[in-house]
Amino acid sequence: MDVKALYERGLKLRRKMFGGKAVDERMNALGDFGEPLQNIVNAYAYGDVWSRPALPLKTKSLAMLGITAAMNRPQEFRVHVNGALNNGCTADEIREILLLVALARPLARFFTGADVIGRVVFNSPVKGTPEIVSYSIVVICFLQAGYAIRSGGMIWVDAVTQRLPRRIQAVCEIFGMLLGILFFGLVCWGSIEPASYSWTSNEFEGEGALRVPAWPARFIVVLGTFLAALNYALLAADRIRALARGTPPPHDPAPTIG
Repeated sequence: MDVKALYERGLKLRRKMFGGKAVDERMNALGDFGEPLQNIVNAYAYGDVWSRPALPLKTKSLAMLGITAAMNRPQEFRVHVNGALNNGCTADEIREILLLVALARPLARFFTGADVIGRVVFNSPVKGTPEIVSYSIVVICFLQAGYAIRSGGMIWVDAVTQRLPRRIQAVCEIFGMLLGILFFGLVCWGSIEPASYSWTSNEFEGEGALRVPAWPARFIVVLGTFLAALNYALLAADRIRALARGTPPPHDPAPTIG
């Protein structure tokens, strides 16, 4: 696809997401001086990257909200809130993203910044920083897994199944959910013993004055994977009942990639 086609596709998508008036104002804000930049934004940001099929627009909008909130960019955040709503994001989904940012950003930035200052200024890193930052990532990932599954936030690839009859598609969905139950169930089962050992042995990570107990993160993995398997089981039960009755499923399982 040539640059002109990318530009036209990007401009069309940009107007759809943010509204024609808002896009025109941004494009004309700097006149001729800003025209080259706007050409790049339309052709490559929206005509290429935003138009790639691997992720749905809704997911990309949620990612941009998380990025702009974490970077403290209120102007860009306001712009992408409008785009997210036009791409089908709900207020509840936006709230969940902000809660994750609120949880992860202060903790991770504090310890990362303190670690950098300690290394550069005092030649003494903050003990336990890698462990705390990595544990915060564990908390974010595993505690949101169950909600992401139940709310349809997981991505389903349907490039093959969308060409099959609807009942076969339903069987494939159920099979995928059963695999999800198996996967998260095995992770949950395999995580119980390490979590128990971490509790009974008073396991810590890190050295020096700041040592981080390991058991909270390990039990969070157990809880998060259990909730993920449970939600897959509930969705599978809904699909099986709908298939047996010959009725449509309660709701689409997730955003799809065609």
